[in-house]
Amino acid sequence: MPVLTYDIQTLSRTGWDLTLQRVLTFIDGVRHVQLISQEAHMDLSMVEEALRHLVYYKCVTLIDIFQFSNFYEPTSLIAELASNRRMQSDCLAYIACRDADEPDVPDAELESGAAPHDQGDAAATAGDMAADRKKSKSLSIHRVFQLYCGLSRDTPVKDVCLSSKYFQRNLVDPRRFITFGLVNGFLRRIHIYPVVKPVYRDKFPRPLDPTDTAPEKAEKEAEGIAVRMMDGNHSADEIAVRRGLPWSVIRAWLERNMLPCEEIRK
Repeated sequence: MPVLTYDIQTLSRTGWDLTLQRVLTFIDGVRHVQLISQEAHMDLSMVEEALRHLVYYKCVTLIDIFQFSNFYEPTSLIAELASNRRMQSDCLAYIACRDADEPDVPDAELESGAAPHDQGDAAATAGDMAADRKKSKSLSIHRVFQLYCGLSRDTPVKDVCLSSKYFQRNLVDPRRFITFGLVNGFLRRIHIYPVVKPVYRDKFPRPLDPTDTAPEKAEKEAEGIAVRMMDGNHSADEIAVRRGLPWSVIRAWLERNMLPCEEIRK
């Protein structure tokens, strides 16, 4: 998924290719490459070529698609967040929910679960950096730093979000919280590599039945390809893309079919 590393409003785009300019308007840290291609009504190869140019000139970086089931862990660069005041300010401004009211709630109350004071209306529209920085004053970099350190290879993002009032009260945007860490190098994604034992894996694809319809045959073939990829050499993301389904759906299918699957995280 492409993420801008510069404010495109400050970039001089005189003489830029029209394709580049069109792709730029769809890069928001939410749309993945294929979705940009669809919504921009552009061929996928053209979007990919435009992104290669933007990555080369360091206007864009690529990260994994955000999911609440993803696992992340801090890298040694997390120390930079603890000491770099500029990064701290940028972090709080970036991760603050842009559509949330600015609460007048002390940090201790947010984490203790105490009742909030009356909240005022949001000061400005989405995308206004000044408003973001104003809202970020209700956030504590100490608490945000603890939230980053709370991520681990054994703790999915959703558990961290459920454990903090910052997320529950829409003060911190989970997607932007993770994106800031990835772009600045102090978070890394932990990938899942599914392993189904050969004794089960070799039973796929399932035998075709003469009464199977064309869609049923295609489904059995797709299931077979997915299961046979579960040998520890293919990530869950790769399998999910090949299967055209979220990994959570594939995992549920494995459980329904009583196929033991070990998930190796690395």
